[in-house]
Amino acid sequence: MVNLHKRGLRKDGVNPKNKKGNWSEAGAMLQAHFEKVSRTAEENKHRLVTLYRIAVDEVKANQS
Repeated sequence: MVNLHKRGLRKDGVNPKNKKGNWSEAGAMLQAHFEKVSRTAEENKHRLVTLYRIAVDEVKANQS
């Protein structure tokens, strides 16, 4: 993750001495990197919840 951040700084031509190294900057970097993953997860949220409920129901049925 650190190497990814360093690569991003070099690519953007940002001077690392000007960075504060706070949670806001780290969060922005992670959000930019994982935005596609987050968007895909959000789009599939209903499907994932449904699959989870089906799995829980199956486990309950097998315990009886």
